[in-house]
Amino acid sequence: MTGQLNINRLREFPMWRALLVLFGALLFGLVVSAFCSGWLGSAAGWEAPAVMKTATVMQNALMFMVPALLTGFVFYGKAFRFVGLSKKPPMSAIVWMLVVYVAMTPAMNWLVAWNASVSLPESMAPLEQWLKAQEMGAQEATSQVVDVSSPFDLCLTILLVGILTGLCEETFFRGALQQIFICGTKKGHLAVWISALIFSAMHFQFYGFVPRLVLGAFFGYMYLWSGSLWVPVVGHAINNTAVVVLTWLKEQGAAASIDSVGAAESGVSYAAIASVLATLALMIVFRAYNARGNG
Repeated sequence: MTGQLNINRLREFPMWRALLVLFGALLFGLVVSAFCSGWLGSAAGWEAPAVMKTATVMQNALMFMVPALLTGFVFYGKAFRFVGLSKKPPMSAIVWMLVVYVAMTPAMNWLVAWNASVSLPESMAPLEQWLKAQEMGAQEATSQVVDVSSPFDLCLTILLVGILTGLCEETFFRGALQQIFICGTKKGHLAVWISALIFSAMHFQFYGFVPRLVLGAFFGYMYLWSGSLWVPVVGHAINNTAVVVLTWLKEQGAAASIDSVGAAESGVSYAAIASVLATLALMIVFRAYNARGNG
């Protein structure tokens, strides 16, 4: 089994009906979480960072985790098996995923820098201004969530933004959404990229769209080939935790340059090219290893 998620054992169901349930529950969770977090913030008189952290917890639970498990229960009867959380991840797959993640870091840094520098034609200036305003708003919201003033805040933010967000988003986008597309289309690669496209689009950040798309596809293939959602969950949690820790280190005045490796200011980044080649080679080996059933 190459991580095809036991398609033949799944009960057949209409793909569009499953998507309707999944996204309908997401929208309901969005409304409830926004109302509850806003109400709690006003009633308790919390400052913006506390409100944003509370909203993060509610959104992760009500927008991502609950809709994914609900859809799995409605259409399969076993929610955790449907989303891939019931399968214990082989340690070899976790280690291999971490190796690939490290290898792809320079290429991802270059991609982040390139996407951030994209300029639209002058005729599309109003759209570009709107996109940049959206980007600034998203960055401000993120800075409030990762606002850390003490070691305790750092640990709490890692728990909420790193671990919880990684678990809930992977359960929704890879565990439920990608699974639905695999069952509906019987095409693993198509399911991975459609899910990654939706994953990136739903972050509403044009200037980070491409690297987030690639990252989503990476997590998707880790799930597709390992068959355990815990593999991309660990990867997603590590990625988010790295962002939190690097942000904290920069605020402390420490030299944190790992996010600039491979991000050449202009021209070709040879580190990024080497990173791409190494990543592709490692992923080919990872797929072949799991195809033999040794994972």
